[in-house]
Amino acid sequence: MVNSVATSNLALPIKNGLKPPEGPKALGVTFNVINGLSSSCNIDLVTAGISFVQTVFIDNSENSQSVDLSIIGTGQIITAQGNTQGFYPLLSASGQINVSIASSGNAKIICQFLNVEIQPFVYNSEPPEVVVSGSVTVSSGSIAATQAGTWNVNVTDFPAQPQSVTVASGNIAASQYGAWSVAVNNFPATQAVTQSGIWSIGVNNFPATQAVTQSGAWSVAVNNFPATQAVTQSGTWSIGINNFPSTQAVTQSGTWTVSSPGIGNSLLGQSASVVVKSSAGNLRGFSVLTAGTTAGSLYDSATVGAISASVLLAVVPASVQYVDTNGITFKNGLVYVPGTSQVASLFFS
Repeated sequence: MVNSVATSNLALPIKNGLKPPEGPKALGVTFNVINGLSSSCNIDLVTAGISFVQTVFIDNSENSQSVDLSIIGTGQIITAQGNTQGFYPLLSASGQINVSIASSGNAKIICQFLNVEIQPFVYNSEPPEVVVSGSVTVSSGSIAATQAGTWNVNVTDFPAQPQSVTVASGNIAASQYGAWSVAVNNFPATQAVTQSGIWSIGVNNFPATQAVTQSGAWSVAVNNFPATQAVTQSGTWSIGINNFPSTQAVTQSGTWTVSSPGIGNSLLGQSASVVVKSSAGNLRGFSVLTAGTTAGSLYDSATVGAISASVLLAVVPASVQYVDTNGITFKNGLVYVPGTSQVASLFFS
């Protein structure tokens, strides 16, 4: 199968390149296209006083979509792009022409059918969009532009000295470069402030030492003070102890000897054979603290090894009690031998 070409057996007469006998004339026709439906009309050139049509002016400046103008008979189709105006050559016969115009959506298209020949010319009714790659110099005024990517702006003839900026309204974001000097007008000489948290105050030109006079009690905080500190006493020290308990629990270590006015010495809490005193003296009394299963004994002896029934000084009862011995005298010394499980304290001089 090969491509085919259809040709017409009838050549239609056209009127081009001729001077109209009636002189230059133009016939205006307005087409309204609604919802994409084509608009058409028959133009009676005789009634309009035109011998023939050679050019059509299409005004599509108010529409963004293109329109198609069809000349029924010659089959010529002229497409006018959106937002354009232009002159187009027209192939038409004399007498009567059938014109149809189509567009998408709604459109209003104004056409002028001219009986003279005008060179084709189309122009855009909107300002052209210019894309600039590189730099643009604006001598005066302003230019609206849409930023794409990063802009590098060079400012020439900028004053070397710092300049003041006045902001009429709103805020302006700025990055500090160098030192800023800010002038504040109408600032009160004094200002009341409320402390929140701890204030740290820096004092300039403060002397290395400063004489001060104490008023009231001073509370001085010392940082980094060692846990212990060596000191040298000068004069008499008076030490006050606060919050000392009225009674204090203590734990005995070793043998305690307690001196009591009017009693003399004592040996407390003895549960084993012990030399109470190795020389002569007087036994004031004894106290059984823990009862024994047998009675204990006190001997007039300077050592435990020398005790015997002949030097027995007193018997210590097995039960818990205190016995006043009225200062009974021992010549050699005093030895206590407790009974079984017995614990006693002895008072002597």
